Amino acid sequence: MIPAYNEAGRISRLLSELDDEAFEYIFVCDGTDNTPEIITSHFRGQNYHMQCLTFSERKGKGGGIMAGFNITHTPFIGFIDADQSVSLKTIKKMFEELERDPHIDAIIGSRYLKDSNIDKLQPIFRRIMSRCFNQATRVLFGLSYHDTQCGAKVCTRKAFDTIAKDNDKHWF
Repeated sequence: MIPAYNEAGRISRLLSELDDEAFEYIFVCDGTDNTPEIITSHFRGQNYHMQCLTFSERKGKGGGIMAGFNITHTPFIGFIDADQSVSLKTIKKMFEELERDPHIDAIIGSRYLKDSNIDKLQPIFRRIMSRCFNQATRVLFGLSYHDTQCGAKVCTRKAFDTIAKDNDKHWF
């Protein structure tokens, strides 16, 4: 699943790298540009499993992710950001690990682990703010995750359904 808010300027790069017809690609567009048309045009005539959800009202990233997750019925679900801050290769590895080990319910990507490979660094101010936000989130909520804001997360359908059911009133 890929939330795509006004991504017309960079979505073509991501689309050109989608190379696995076994995946179901769901794009959620709630912006004001022509991102949905670019996506639909790219997939026309191909055998990919693709859906492009469009909303006239702004859902926000969380609302977009929920809308995308709610229409899929696959045993494993996940998302990446349209800016490709995490590569498609990495998200595929995350899905493979989730499928390989039945004891894992979810995998959250991180840019802050020593083995992380960052191709394009964000500006210094953004990196500092991200680190501060992540540290505050970890302390306030007692989380052990290194990077809660990383644009790559995968989970089992069962884990998502449990979370969504338990928090049904808090999503929208």
